Amino acid sequence: MIERPIYAIDPGTDESAWVKIENEMPVEFAIEKNYDLAFRCIEWKGVVLIEKIESFGMRVGESVFKTVWWTGRFHQILSGGCEIEYISRREVKMHLLNSTRGTDKMIRDSLIERYGQPGIKSSPGALYGLKSHLYSALALGVVYIEQKKLEKLNIPTIKSVMVGR
Repeated sequence: MIERPIYAIDPGTDESAWVKIENEMPVEFAIEKNYDLAFRCIEWKGVVLIEKIESFGMRVGESVFKTVWWTGRFHQILSGGCEIEYISRREVKMHLLNSTRGTDKMIRDSLIERYGQPGIKSSPGALYGLKSHLYSALALGVVYIEQKKLEKLNIPTIKSVMVGR
């Protein structure tokens, strides 16, 4: 088990989703304006995972560059007190789904398999309140945690295979 808190960010152009994970469980999360998140993450200590933007050889617009800019800002702010790792969407799909063709719904379903149904207000599950990009952020944390467990057992991870380690 990882002792430090894990923060996972799914960056966006104007808003980003983030999840705090302790003892392998999501304990705090939000989708908020990037400017507000930049101030919030000044206080963070631990491991921070940021979804890595990848090029697929296609033209991109201003929104992609704005997201990349915010990713750099988060990295700059966090670099003083946190271990920062980037995990690509492709890596998440390969780890959780064994395919790069997975969809957001398939990733959500994979997380529900691990944590159980979100539940309802009177009987909330571990995923209660998560929606849209929050699942993407949580997926980063799950991949990180599970890859660390595999590394401890000397079992190759998707990341080690992808980068040839």
